[in-house]
Amino acid sequence: MTSNFHHHLPGLEIGDLQKSAWQDCFKHLQSELATLADTDGYIIFEYILPMEGGRRPDVILLIENKLFILEFKMKDKFARSDIDQLKGYYRDISGYHKESIKLDIMACLVTTKSNGVLKKSDNGSHILSCDKLIEFLSSHLTGEKTLVGLNQWLDSDYHPLPTLVEAAVDIFNNNEIQELKTAKSAGVYDALNELDKVTNWVEGKVEKKGNKSQSNVLTLVTGVPGAGKTLLGLEFVHRNKKGQFLSGNGPLVDVLQYALQNNTFVNHLKNFKSEYTNNHKQAHTNIVVFDEAQRAWDLKKNKKYRKSEPECIISIADKDTRPCHYLALVGEGQEIHVGEEAGISLWNDALQKSKKSWVIFCPPELKKYFSGMDERRIRTNELLNLDESLRTHAASLYPRWVKSVLENKVEPELAHQTIQEGFSIYITRDLRKAQSYCKSRYRGTSKKYGLVASSSNIAYSQQSVGPWFHDSTISKASCCSFNRVVSEFECQGLELDMPILSWGDDFLYSNGSWELLKGNRNVNNPYQIKKNSYRVLMTRGRDGVIIYLPQDYKFNELYTYFTRAGAQQL
Repeated sequence: MTSNFHHHLPGLEIGDLQKSAWQDCFKHLQSELATLADTDGYIIFEYILPMEGGRRPDVILLIENKLFILEFKMKDKFARSDIDQLKGYYRDISGYHKESIKLDIMACLVTTKSNGVLKKSDNGSHILSCDKLIEFLSSHLTGEKTLVGLNQWLDSDYHPLPTLVEAAVDIFNNNEIQELKTAKSAGVYDALNELDKVTNWVEGKVEKKGNKSQSNVLTLVTGVPGAGKTLLGLEFVHRNKKGQFLSGNGPLVDVLQYALQNNTFVNHLKNFKSEYTNNHKQAHTNIVVFDEAQRAWDLKKNKKYRKSEPECIISIADKDTRPCHYLALVGEGQEIHVGEEAGISLWNDALQKSKKSWVIFCPPELKKYFSGMDERRIRTNELLNLDESLRTHAASLYPRWVKSVLENKVEPELAHQTIQEGFSIYITRDLRKAQSYCKSRYRGTSKKYGLVASSSNIAYSQQSVGPWFHDSTISKASCCSFNRVVSEFECQGLELDMPILSWGDDFLYSNGSWELLKGNRNVNNPYQIKKNSYRVLMTRGRDGVIIYLPQDYKFNELYTYFTRAGAQQL
C-alpha cells in the first residue's frame, strides 16, 4: 500500500496515522469478510479518483449489481467532516464514473472502535460498526453474479469537473477538456458550437444571408457564478489559435499565468488597451475574449483614455481591416469595483458611437440593453446563457440560495436540496473548528481550502495570489496554510474546494434586513456593490462553504438569519 501510494501520489506525504489506519482496516476486513469468501465479487483498496487531487475511498466492494463505498475511521464516534468526505465520494463516483452509473451505490462510514451500530443518517449515508458489516451487506445481497468485471470497472472513464486552473492547463497543453462534456455541463459546449458558427460567419466561411457590407460582431454570453464562462472563453480562444483571452481581473490573470508559466495565452485587458487605443496600430488578432464584460470601466474610471473601456475596445475593432468577432463574457451581480456599475449599457453606448456596422448576438434577456440599435442587427439565442453552476458540482440550486439570502427572501428548502446534492453550507462561531474541519476532510489530498473576507476588513496586499491558489498544500504560501486572507477582488473568477468566509462587520443583518455599515463612497450604489462583494465571496466553493461569524453580539442576528435560511451548524 505504501509503495502504491508513493508511485501514484508522489507529491503527497504519508504518515504513521495512515499506515495505522490501513492495518486497522485490513484486520477488521479479514475477520468480517471471511463469511463471504464464496461470494462472487471484488475488493478494491484505495481507489484513487482520477484528477481529484489524491482523494480515495478506503475500500470499494463490487458485488452483484451493487457498489459499496466503505470509509473506515479508527474512532467510536464520527465527525461532520467524516460524513462529508463520504458524501463526496458517493457524489463523484455516482456522477462521474461511467461503469458505476448502472450500479446501485451505497456509502458506508465504518467506525472501528464502536459496537452494535447500524443506522442511516439523514443524508442517506450509512453509519455502522465493524461487527454490523456482514449484517448490512447480507441485507442487500441476493446471490446473483457480479454485473461488472474488475478491470472493466477499474478502466472505466471518469470525468470529474476540473478546476479553472486545471482546465486552463489542459487547454494550454492541447488536451481537450472532455470533463465538460459530462456532469451536466452540455450547456458550455452548446454555447461553444454557437460561437463557432458566428466566427465562421464573420470570416466568410458561410454565406452572410444578404448582408453585403462588412460587419463586426459582438457576442455576449451570460452565466451564473461558476457556470463555466471563463472555461468557455479559454476553450474558444484555443479553438481559434490566433485569438486572445483578456481579463480586467488582475488576480485571475496572475493565477493563470503562474500556473501556465506563460504570459501570452491569457493577458491583462489593460495591456491590450495600452497597446492599441488612441493610435493607428491594428490589433494582433481580430478574435478577442473579454472576461467579466459587465465590469468594464466607465469614462470616469478610464479617464486616461478619454473614453470608457467598451469605447476603447470597439474603437480598436473599428480600425481593423478584418471583420472582428469580439466575445464578451457577462457575469451576474459581480460588479464590485469603482467604475463598474454602468455594466452592459456602456457597450451599447460604445456601439452607438462606432463608425462601422455591428451585429449583436446575445441571450434574449440582454436585448433590452441595446436600445437604439437596429433590431435586425440583434440576434438572440438562448444557448448563450449558462444558467447552471459547474463550480458547485451537482448543486445547481446553490446560486439561487445565495441570491435569496442576499435579497432577504430566504428559501431554506433550496439549502436543504443543495446539501442533499452534496454541497455543504455550514455556519460556525469557532474559526478553529472550521479550519480543523477542512484539514480533516482533505487530509492526504491536494484539495484547496482557505480564508476569504470582504476587502473592508482586511489589509490590502500587493503580493501575487498565484502561489496562494496554485502552490502545494504544504507550502507556506498556499491557501491551506491559513497564513493569508484574500478579498473579493483577489478571488473573483477563481475557486477553492472549501472556502472559509470570515464575515465582517461591514454588512450585517439587523432588525430584519441587511444593513451597510462600511461602504465605498466613490460608487453610485455602495449597498449594491457591497452585496455583490459578498455574492462573490459566497460562491467561490466547489464542495461547499463555511461561513464564520465572530463571537460578538453584533453578529447574533446574522447567525440566526443564516440558520433560518438553512445553513447547518458546524
